[in-house]
Amino acid sequence: MSARGRPEYEFNKRFAEELIERGRAWSSSLELLLLNPSGRQIALRERPREAAARRVDLFVSIHHDSVNKKYKRRWEYQGRSLEYSDVYKGFSLFVWEQGPHLKQSIAIASLIGKYLRSAGLSPTLHHAEPIAGENRLLLNRELGIYAAPFAVLKSASMPAVLFEIGIIANREEERELNEPSYRARIQSEVLAALMDYCGRK
Repeated sequence: MSARGRPEYEFNKRFAEELIERGRAWSSSLELLLLNPSGRQIALRERPREAAARRVDLFVSIHHDSVNKKYKRRWEYQGRSLEYSDVYKGFSLFVWEQGPHLKQSIAIASLIGKYLRSAGLSPTLHHAEPIAGENRLLLNRELGIYAAPFAVLKSASMPAVLFEIGIIANREEERELNEPSYRARIQSEVLAALMDYCGRK
């Protein structure tokens, strides 16, 4: 849930749909598929399996981030008492260190991280904090790349990356992520990274 009470899924769906639409305008050689356009429930482990059935070359799981409960406070917004945290902001990228395509997964995560950094965006490093619910292995501090055994990564039979676009528990970052121009900036860098990866591949 965001600082202003919107579910993460709404942010994820909007970003993914816009990314695909922008990708169509960018290049006819890059085919982006939205795995679940109808919003039906798909178990985490089944998502990359459905992607494999559609013979995709790369799986990118789109998310929006939060923080540990200890960093959250409450505020009143439009008559509702909601949780927020302005302590951390930024993107993060995850791969599974035991995955069959680790080298390629790190390659695409690195390209996304580099393109985002070149656009002036910064990663969040709070997932490496040694506390319950975090304590993720930080593979690249500069690019915000972590290793984590998330189900969507462990079940992937192709290179796979989980992308936390920003922290919607952060009131400023949530506001930025609701700006179309800000999302377009991120999407353009992600598409550039995907094109770069495909070109190298």
